[in-house]
Amino acid sequence: DDCWIQVTDGAGNRLASALRREGDALDVSGQPPLRVVVGAMSAVESLEFQGEPMDLGNFRVVNNRSEFTLEP
Repeated sequence: DDCWIQVTDGAGNRLASALRREGDALDVSGQPPLRVVVGAMSAVESLEFQGEPMDLGNFRVVNNRSEFTLEP
């Protein structure tokens, strides 16, 4: 499945805003905190922040959409 992802850094710079296909990886870096919006969260297989895997179950998902902030 495909998902849509948008990542904005703490300075307001949009680091990513795109449709991602199954198997695609996305690597971004920017000034924390990173604000992330994911559409079709069920299509996300894994997520890492600063090299560490994150538990996808920790993110609130409403209508298969999730918004969250990543901070060091």
